[in-house]
Amino acid sequence: MRLIAQKGKFACAFLTVILSGSLFTGVVFANDEPKTVPARDEQPKKLGTANTETVGQSDSAASETSAPQEPKRRALPAPLDPLFPGSDYLGPTPLIGVPDSDPEYPLEKALWSAFPALKANRIKVYGWVNVGFDFSTSNKSNIPESYAIVPNKLELDQAVVRIERVPDTVQRDHVDWGFRLTPMYGIDYRWTTAQGWFSGQLLNHNRLYGFDPVEAYWSRVRPQRGARNGHQIWAVHFSAGH
Repeated sequence: MRLIAQKGKFACAFLTVILSGSLFTGVVFANDEPKTVPARDEQPKKLGTANTETVGQSDSAASETSAPQEPKRRALPAPLDPLFPGSDYLGPTPLIGVPDSDPEYPLEKALWSAFPALKANRIKVYGWVNVGFDFSTSNKSNIPESYAIVPNKLELDQAVVRIERVPDTVQRDHVDWGFRLTPMYGIDYRWTTAQGWFSGQLLNHNRLYGFDPVEAYWSRVRPQRGARNGHQIWAVHFSAGH
């Protein structure tokens, strides 16, 4: 009899535990959060993923709309590998059908900010300064062995300011024009000077430093409708390569 009574107590206790568990399964306590089990094919999302994607998409769309679009090239594809500083053949400037993609330099940006008319007319002003130093066994001159003619001394090779307007050769609607002025000062003037244009500095006085208008020309471009290229005319005052 005692054995039956103990088994009866055990059975009652087991039923009580089962009923208590079934009653509390649907109850949500204050610290609990409802959880959903993702489907088998659905990947669980991390917090902030949707917001990050939305912000990224809006930023990319804004950058695409705000970025200035460069004019399309209507000339033949560039023949040289982009690995080189220039991918087009060196020739008349500018090349017909090739857009002007030169960067805006700090001096140019400052002048455009101070004088908006320069930017409105696409007139660019920029330049560079080159200095040189060499070690040599010569005491007086390195001529004719080197362009750096002064031995063992720091010298100004060239200080250049270029003022130019590049004609738009991509469009086909109107005649456009341009010009380039490239004055230079330094010891390199002796390698670009032309007789009759400030040549007395070198030919008469053999001065170490001098001035030379390396480039000075005006150009006119007349596009041909329906054709790939057009006509370009130069009025050249002087142009020397260096």
